[in-house]
Amino acid sequence: MTAQEFENCLVRRAFGHQRLALTASLVAATLTFACPSTALELRVAAWNLEHLADTNDEGCVGREDADYSALAERIHALGADVIAFQEVENAAAARRVFDEERWSVDVSTRPSTGSGPACGGRP
Repeated sequence: MTAQEFENCLVRRAFGHQRLALTASLVAATLTFACPSTALELRVAAWNLEHLADTNDEGCVGREDADYSALAERIHALGADVIAFQEVENAAAARRVFDEERWSVDVSTRPSTGSGPACGGRP
């Protein structure tokens, strides 16, 4: 299996921490048995982006273009193959920091839990 074929097999999804740990373990175990002679490194990261909104100065943490650029640079510097991210408003917000040419962004949907005040009680 070539590195390109392997990369094409990856699914980049937003997972909860427990699912991420289980998924990473299953991927590692599968690669160990499926590709013993062509061991490839898989770098997995998780990042809470703290209320990342799709529009400048909106959401719990108002950000400007420079902030989104800095986050995108940090994501690139991670060197990860798969990044599970949390607290992102929607796919449009994720695309502001995940380069479309490098990343496939998939945002899970779930009903509102209705728990707690907006922004964790912060102004």
